[in-house]
Amino acid sequence: MAATVTLIDGRQVANDSEEWRAECEARAVCKMGGYYFVDPKTERRTWISANSVRQQYVMRVADKRGQQPADELKAAVLRIWDAEFRGR
Repeated sequence: MAATVTLIDGRQVANDSEEWRAECEARAVCKMGGYYFVDPKTERRTWISANSVRQQYVMRVADKRGQQPADELKAAVLRIWDAEFRGR
């Protein structure tokens, strides 16, 4: 039996709904961090910023699912970012 969860916009939906899945994905994208890439040949370290990681993820979504789902994901990420992460 599905439980009820509250979305960032205040709506309540089942935890097995598409809306909740999409919000969970957007929250995960918000929390993505940067990392160091180490070139195996030169051992040179390059910092990949969190913004780049998030942008690359959205671009992969566009490649696999299409531009509209990527745009929807990006909009959800921005809503969550504004509500929960901005101003920290």
